Amino acid sequence: MLEQPDGLGFRRIDAVMQTLSLVELAQAISNLWGLPEPLFRIDPSLTPDDYRADEGPFLDLLTQYRIVAPELTEQLQETAMHMT
Repeated sequence: MLEQPDGLGFRRIDAVMQTLSLVELAQAISNLWGLPEPLFRIDPSLTPDDYRADEGPFLDLLTQYRIVAPELTEQLQETAMHMT
């Protein structure tokens, strides 16, 4: 299906459209549903965990197949709908 497959016929592409910290994600969820600001404590002396990926290849793939990337709000609402 995809151009330039690996030896098994697939390409590995991280399905990521934007990068947020866990705190930013919690704030977006709180804002969307009118919840209080999230409480958190982050120890600045610790090395932060980093789970970022390059969103370029996935966004290019969406464009190639004429798929419109959903906004974060839409993704959160859809996820919440499937959790109930």
